[in-house]
Amino acid sequence: MADRRDPTRRRAVPGGSRPDDPPLTTRDCADYLGFSPEWVRHAIEEGHRVAGQPGVVRLQAERLVVNDRRTYRIHLDQFVTFLEAIGWERIPRHAAPRRASI
Repeated sequence: MADRRDPTRRRAVPGGSRPDDPPLTTRDCADYLGFSPEWVRHAIEEGHRVAGQPGVVRLQAERLVVNDRRTYRIHLDQFVTFLEAIGWERIPRHAAPRRASI
């Protein structure tokens, strides 16, 4: 069966490569992948096993604990690296750069 995805319709995910861009949440990553936030948390904490590769691939994220609640901040470049490592073909593009306002 032919791949029906149109590569020109790739959408940007929030967050980007600029220092002032917000990091992604587990929900942002899950929505992009079509998986649950629990799957993304598992990829961060336990890693994801890829067929044909030894070991597991982990999604790198900053772990924060605020008021006994654990949250994760995922930067777009780390998310892209993880997707490439697991063989994901639909890689998010960076959002268009913002223009400086004067």
